[in-house]
Amino acid sequence: MIWRLRLKLACIMRYFFFTTLFCLLTFHCLGAEERMRPLYSFKGLKLDVILSQQYDVPKMTKYGIFPVPIDNAIGVNTLENSLAVLYFEGNQLELRKIKTGVSGGDCKFLPVFSKDWVAWGQTRFLIMHNLQTGEEKYIETFIKRGNFDYIHSLAVIDGEKHRFLVVMDSHSNKENKVKYYAKQYNMKDETSEESTSFYLSEKGNRQRVFLGMINDRILVNNHSIGRYELLDLGYSTEPHYLTEFLNSNKDIDDYSFLIFKNHPYLNFAVVGGKTKLWLVSWENDRLSSYPIIYLPKTDLRFDISSDGKWLIVHFLEKFVDRGPETYKLYAMRINPELPHYIDHPIELQSHHEEFGDRYVWTTNPTSFNVVSFDKLIHWVIEPN
Repeated sequence: MIWRLRLKLACIMRYFFFTTLFCLLTFHCLGAEERMRPLYSFKGLKLDVILSQQYDVPKMTKYGIFPVPIDNAIGVNTLENSLAVLYFEGNQLELRKIKTGVSGGDCKFLPVFSKDWVAWGQTRFLIMHNLQTGEEKYIETFIKRGNFDYIHSLAVIDGEKHRFLVVMDSHSNKENKVKYYAKQYNMKDETSEESTSFYLSEKGNRQRVFLGMINDRILVNNHSIGRYELLDLGYSTEPHYLTEFLNSNKDIDDYSFLIFKNHPYLNFAVVGGKTKLWLVSWENDRLSSYPIIYLPKTDLRFDISSDGKWLIVHFLEKFVDRGPETYKLYAMRINPELPHYIDHPIELQSHHEEFGDRYVWTTNPTSFNVVSFDKLIHWVIEPN
């Protein structure tokens, strides 16, 4: 009798052991899946739609639009050989010229950094214009005299002091190589270089790839060691929560495609590769991350408005219901009261062209604007 009771007790204990183990494993897997589930999905949802207003513009407009420190207006430098401002006046656009004799095209524009000045890079020149007085300042940027040096990208270090970071590609005929360098410039008094050039990489080996700025720090992808790095203005490496996240989540996405947007005043950045979008926060010195959306097999782009209140998400929706390819646009309010900051999506009326970086935000009202062929498409996201 005793051995039967022991056998029965052993069977019961085994049953409870495996049942408990199964429950724990299931809970753990579901929990992990839940943590990885995006906050939002754009598929199968009936969303509010913001309709667009369209204005007729010359086709060259798309190559010269940029943000200006003026409400309800955008800048343009490819119309009538002038620097001008386009004002949205109801159903009409009003063009006001600031200065004539300005050559546009092939420019790298800076975001709004001053209440009076705008700036862009053009071939190897860094150019500033005062929208109030028409004053112009410029400086020739180069790594070495005699090289073919061109501005690859620009970033603001300190807008008030007119300090900028210039990333240049430098082509030496002697070496027959293209190399990328970073250099800092002070345009307040046109004193030229503030630093010696800092070597980033050689074309083809992608050692350090410049991604953007976090305040006055430089984010690079250092392919030579397989890590993201944050550099101070002396080009020394500093720790940061964003690089900690990126280096700890190497499966986040296609790293060769990674882009990020840093919020202008809140402690988070939006990070994305080819198909995923994440919010990475370091509020209260604590690293938090949230997957916002997951879009398989689409080209994903995004941006944060200049006032920091909206996130725009842009992607290609391929052959929906066997129809044509459609570029989709969604606006998502940034709400500091939410732990993940990003609120539910609102759809912007569809369009059929990929606009890359040829877009502009305006303020008062907050609007998003792109030029498609000969149309300026204007979405008012947050009316006054």
